[in-house]
Amino acid sequence: MAAAKLRANNGLSNDDEQDIVAMMAYSTELAVGTVNHLFSFAGAAAIFNTNILQRLFRDANGSAQHHVASKVVYDRFGQRLLASADQRPCASNP
Repeated sequence: MAAAKLRANNGLSNDDEQDIVAMMAYSTELAVGTVNHLFSFAGAAAIFNTNILQRLFRDANGSAQHHVASKVVYDRFGQRLLASADQRPCASNP
């Protein structure tokens, strides 16, 4: 939906933007988890500067500290979902 809006040059709503930022945070979390698993599987050799996994580990974990990938994003996204759930009528109350 967001991609179609951008192609039509209509811009993004705040909700669309929050959705994208939440997806970016989740994607970053998955990538960091993957690199951390690879790092642990590589053993002690992975800590040396000559090992590419050392750089990947450092870069991935550093990127996870960025505001867009922080838990604050999940908090805001969850608050929006809860607020929209409160506005929906309950099935038991027609």
